Amino acid sequence: MENLIPSRSDMIKSISDKEYDVVIVGGGVTGAGVARDAILRGLKVLLLEKGDFASGTSSMTSKMIHGGLRYLKNYEFRLVRQAALERRVHLDIAPHLAEVREFLVPLYKWNPDGTFMLRLGLILYNLLALPKRIGKHKNLDPKKLVEKMSLLENDDLIGGALFHDVVTNDARLTLANCLSAAAGGADIINYMEMDSWETYDGEVHVKATDVLTTKTYEITAKYIILCVGPWSQITESKGIDFEGQARVRLTRGTHIVLKKKVIEYPCLLMNEDNRPIFLIPGDNYDLAGTTDLDHDGTPDDVKPTFEEVEYILNAVNKLFPNMKYSENDVIASFAGVRPLVSKEGVKEGKVSREHSIFQDRTNRTVTIVGGKLTTYRVMSKQALDKVIKAMGTLKGKCMTQKLPLWGGEVDDWESFKSEKIEELQNEFSLSSASANMLVKWYGSEVDYFKEFIKQNGTTLLLPNRPWLEAQVIYSCRVELAQTPIDVLRRRTNIMFEENNGENILDKVVELMSEELKWDTQKQNLMKTQTLEYINNFIRVSK
Repeated sequence: MENLIPSRSDMIKSISDKEYDVVIVGGGVTGAGVARDAILRGLKVLLLEKGDFASGTSSMTSKMIHGGLRYLKNYEFRLVRQAALERRVHLDIAPHLAEVREFLVPLYKWNPDGTFMLRLGLILYNLLALPKRIGKHKNLDPKKLVEKMSLLENDDLIGGALFHDVVTNDARLTLANCLSAAAGGADIINYMEMDSWETYDGEVHVKATDVLTTKTYEITAKYIILCVGPWSQITESKGIDFEGQARVRLTRGTHIVLKKKVIEYPCLLMNEDNRPIFLIPGDNYDLAGTTDLDHDGTPDDVKPTFEEVEYILNAVNKLFPNMKYSENDVIASFAGVRPLVSKEGVKEGKVSREHSIFQDRTNRTVTIVGGKLTTYRVMSKQALDKVIKAMGTLKGKCMTQKLPLWGGEVDDWESFKSEKIEELQNEFSLSSASANMLVKWYGSEVDYFKEFIKQNGTTLLLPNRPWLEAQVIYSCRVELAQTPIDVLRRRTNIMFEENNGENILDKVVELMSEELKWDTQKQNLMKTQTLEYINNFIRVSK
């Protein structure tokens, strides 16, 4: 079976011999977006990521492509309009990774704004989304809110509304951009750390180290774009004779994954301290968050604290008194840092989510900081536009808003989804849960995945759960997974389930070792590193 994506080892072989138009440092959603945009414009592209794709902030979000209703309170109208329009873009280019959901916004006696301000905000929210609005909002009194979702019953409830926004799988959205770029000819390499770079003789000279083998490489390019989010200042310091301009304020956001309870709608809630809390139902769990606290440590070591988990639990129980969530209901947690543009004298929750782009005096280095998941495509375009302008050549215009992402080549998503789910069930006797998951995760690439089922069978990783062993093989061969953490945390969401993947770790390592040719020592190392990750970054103890 022909590989659609070159292997990591094949991409690495020639990087020292090529001269690239642009080297992108950072494999989060923005860097991946730049890579896709650049390859579509006809550039020679290399992307370097020191960890796995989306292993930083890009997999630590609230899993939404949303306009940002709450940013209206900060008068960030441009940001809200950009974000609102991007919802429709992604419904078109990645329908498998963008799902319109009805959100409920309950208001309580302690909320300072009241129902009038909420109604005014939703009217403005809809206006800013024109002409690409995705649904009308409805104002709801307490009785209608409780009819929509009985668990909202609360003596302090005074009213609220229903509006529409989009949920996504952030890690797979990042991956889809990476795979789109790789399919177009870009070299997209994870676990390759940029050590330094220097500009001379009209070129950028980069030194990088393969984290998995410790082998070093020297790379030549015309331009370099730094899309490293929380690592912006650290990365700029690696430039030889380079004066960095990025100033980043790191704020930590923690989420908790809760055992599934009866939640029909995603909810945007305002806690008593006026911080927003999202409660978003998934297929097998509920996601709640987030916090917004200054982070003083390194971006490489961001862990949820017990205090943050307790804060989210208390907030949810206050707003949903009939839920009665306890610490025993917390299956998993995760924390990430937002790389916000630094501004003195502003509280954490008030810092703008706008982005800034810096270009050095030689015009060969571009750094992008700030922003949010929803606006990554706009950020990527603007960063690349600066490079295109500096090149002074006629390269194609940005097409990322029109051309489908990896897995998004679908005209009518609902018809396609129904048809493919039925095909998978009929051809392979898969459960509806497995079939639905495969179509949602792989989109139009599900037909290619069917070849992996034919070759590797339909054996489940765990009885009564939807994941197939063939997915582990596909993750290695097509999606460039290099560790069990890549598979369990980002190619799938198995770490968000009971046991956090620990109960299938041996099987995953066995399957990956066959693909990646691991010896016994490497297998044991992979198991140890995965368990350490689960215990340090997914599970929280007092």
